Amino acid sequence: MNEIVTNDKGIPQPKRKRGRPRKRPLEAHETVKPVANEQVVAQEDRKPELAPEPKAPKKAERAASVTIPPHYWQNIQGWCKFHLFYGEMVARAGQEATFVEVGCWKGQSAAYMGVEILNSGKDIAFHCVDHFQGSDEDAHKNDPEVRNLKAVFEENMKPCVQAGLDLTVHTSDSEKAASKFKDGSIDFVWLDAGHDYHTVKRDIVAWLPKVKAGGIIGGDDYPMKGVGDAVREVLGVEVNISEYDGWKYWHMPVEAD
Repeated sequence: MNEIVTNDKGIPQPKRKRGRPRKRPLEAHETVKPVANEQVVAQEDRKPELAPEPKAPKKAERAASVTIPPHYWQNIQGWCKFHLFYGEMVARAGQEATFVEVGCWKGQSAAYMGVEILNSGKDIAFHCVDHFQGSDEDAHKNDPEVRNLKAVFEENMKPCVQAGLDLTVHTSDSEKAASKFKDGSIDFVWLDAGHDYHTVKRDIVAWLPKVKAGGIIGGDDYPMKGVGDAVREVLGVEVNISEYDGWKYWHMPVEAD
């Protein structure tokens, strides 16, 4: 039976449903106080706003912020007559590549290569290998700067480095430097260190496996007997001979095994 609720005068009243008690209207001077639990939940649910991580600038953006020097290689003492071939190597390279120059002297050819790489906008890592002690050749022994050869080289390469050239200098003999590279990892290697037969043959044997299939190996001073004999013996007659201003250099693509 349902219970009938009456007031103090015996008049039946509607039965109030059970549940949360009704809230009375607020007086004008009253305010609602926030519930502590609701505050905590609200703070926990709110995700902190994180600042976006800075992105590394793209090479094109970095290049726009520096000035690439004009070619200055002819202001450096040296014997480079293969600079146009260096330009061809940069042009044929992919967007990312590894180049090596063995035998750098004061940096004449390296400076030309450096500016060409910078102008290309490509990510070409350039490695220069030299023990920076000169050689027994008269042109080296009689040069007063041979005592500070590495410092001279680095000073001559400074405009390229300051413009963003990815340059690594290996103060080392050729064979030891070659051992630091994985087989098939180099796109282009240029051999212009010693000119006697044994040194040239040793350099070709050391660096040839490091060049990837489709890459290029080459070197200067083909007319010199030690150079020409070693090149023909190790690489055969398939090697290409090019000439500029009366001087010859050699080069050949490396095929897959």
